[in-house]
Amino acid sequence: MALAVLAAGFFGMTPQFIGEIALLTVGGIVLGFAVLKLWPKTLSPQLFATLVPFAAVGGLAYLGNSAAAAALAFLAVAAVALAMIGAG
Repeated sequence: MALAVLAAGFFGMTPQFIGEIALLTVGGIVLGFAVLKLWPKTLSPQLFATLVPFAAVGGLAYLGNSAAAAALAFLAVAAVALAMIGAG
């Protein structure tokens, strides 16, 4: 938590902006989990559980939400990290 406050001061981010990034990231993760559980197993649920949150958060970033752009970058880093450790 203290690291987030230091980063916020260093990069000039407000607490509301950091909160918005966190909410968008968690929302994307929850959306991906819901797609993974609800998508038919014969139609590549892991692929769509990855693509749907990226599309949703990417759409918000396209519409001009700068916190969504930061959350999109965080989701991309998390996806690569999870792929590297073999999760999923």
